[in-house]
Amino acid sequence: MLFLDLAKAFDTVDFCILRALGFKSNVRNWFRSYLSDRTQVTVVDREVSSPGRLSSGVPLGSILGPLLFICYINDLPGVLRHTSPYLYADDTALISHGPDPIDIHYRLNEDAKAVSDWFQRNRLSCNTTKTKVMKFCSKCYKRKDIPLNVTMDNNNIEEIDQFKYLGLNLDSNLNFEHHAQKVTSKVKSCTAALWKCRHFIPLDLAKNLYTSLIEPHFVYGCIHYDGCSVRAAKQLQVAQNKALRAVLSVDSRYSASQLHSDLGIPYLQDTRKYHTLCFAYRGVNDLSSQNVNDSFPSGNRGWGLRSKVAPTFIVNRCKTALGSRSLLQRSHTYWQSIPIDVKQSQSLDIYRD
Repeated sequence: MLFLDLAKAFDTVDFCILRALGFKSNVRNWFRSYLSDRTQVTVVDREVSSPGRLSSGVPLGSILGPLLFICYINDLPGVLRHTSPYLYADDTALISHGPDPIDIHYRLNEDAKAVSDWFQRNRLSCNTTKTKVMKFCSKCYKRKDIPLNVTMDNNNIEEIDQFKYLGLNLDSNLNFEHHAQKVTSKVKSCTAALWKCRHFIPLDLAKNLYTSLIEPHFVYGCIHYDGCSVRAAKQLQVAQNKALRAVLSVDSRYSASQLHSDLGIPYLQDTRKYHTLCFAYRGVNDLSSQNVNDSFPSGNRGWGLRSKVAPTFIVNRCKTALGSRSLLQRSHTYWQSIPIDVKQSQSLDIYRD
């Protein structure tokens, strides 16, 4: 997986190219009005420079800025021949997979060159010092593997074992132990702050603070790291238990099961399973994006209200432990374990209840 880092991505978007993307006249005029006659100044020690007109760049911090950038790089996948792109604003990654590392090395280098040429044509630049490459494989395979020598703009791309992408701390073994450490560290700080104020606030407010400040750290991306190692899962669960003890203002002798029962807050494993099942329901019933829906093949779509056949999907059997922990495999396992009447829920809200 090649993680691309664009240098000053939002500041280098060319207005002329953006206006020539084929929008209709009304939309094009709207974009022209939004982007034209923009100026900026520089402030140093309270001294303000004269305004300078901008010929490139979209406004940072705006709602429209990321959308314009996505439109700007929308045709980037068209130059790729050997890899699959993942685009989220300026966070771009290229993925290639297969059993032969030499073949992966060739495909990554070919498309890295194609991307570099596309960047030059569209007046963008890649920061090769921050661009990284990482391979995902089992520990056994990694010991026998050869390094990936990927070059871009005549610079060697560093191969790493850990990388933070879209808020998730990925590791080459996909055991998410590094991510668990990062989440635990953040939760620990929030828990300490909750302990300091717990004696001055009521229980309802303490529970609301947990829900708003601590729980999001556990929930974000949880369907992706649900297949984490036992060690990582245990570390996260211990962190949640400590936070819940702060909510109830009890010591470590208070049992974990009683904590969750008193507060009505599920274990993290159950939370991850719940969100994975919601993901599966959306995929089976074509309620997600097209690429996600296409990952759920052979579902019994179009079933009626009186049909006894529940919507389902088929996945290929995995031969490795790493593959069995994938999101699609776990979605299938969880989906097969729930009752048929739950699968036949007429809406996502009913299904969640």
